[in-house]
Amino acid sequence: MALTQIDPSMIPADAIDASKIAAGAVGASEIADGAVGNAELATDAVTQDKVAAGVAGEGPAFSVYRNTDQTVSSGVTTKVALNAEEFDTANAFDSTTNFRFQPTVAGTYLLTAHIGAAAATAGTILVPYIYKNGAVYKQGHSYIPPSGSSSMQGSITALVQLNGSTDYVELWANNTGSGANTITGGATVTWFQGTLVRAA
Repeated sequence: MALTQIDPSMIPADAIDASKIAAGAVGASEIADGAVGNAELATDAVTQDKVAAGVAGEGPAFSVYRNTDQTVSSGVTTKVALNAEEFDTANAFDSTTNFRFQPTVAGTYLLTAHIGAAAATAGTILVPYIYKNGAVYKQGHSYIPPSGSSSMQGSITALVQLNGSTDYVELWANNTGSGANTITGGATVTWFQGTLVRAA
């Protein structure tokens, strides 16, 4: 028996909904190229768990900084208390207590940071670190200022895999110099940023 194609105009609007379609009946081979675009997707319909493995999608991203000078002890590696946020898309950065990034999406993250510091006298050195789960993960470039200067700056960039549950990262620094030592506050001076670049 020959089948007759039904004119779409004969089908009432909303006559076919999800309850009328058998599970697994519509796959990629049934959808024409370009048939589904942004207009066909409900707001927030595609979440990270619906995206293929290895695709970042709308993963967590943050940008935080230290908003005032932080006094530190010379030669003692100290966590930078990043207490101000420019953005934190997944509320995964604790800028009030632990000053750490602990995302709930597993994957590979790109982290980058810059630290400004100063000492009372010249002959100082600044070393930035990224810590993972309370231990050194990567060390940045050691900066020794020119003779007669007590101002320092250092930066660090790293890729890190986080499990989306217990893993966390922090920014630390070792500032060595005579007299009072400080990490310089300011959104353009001492900051830490990160984003998901590849989902697990």
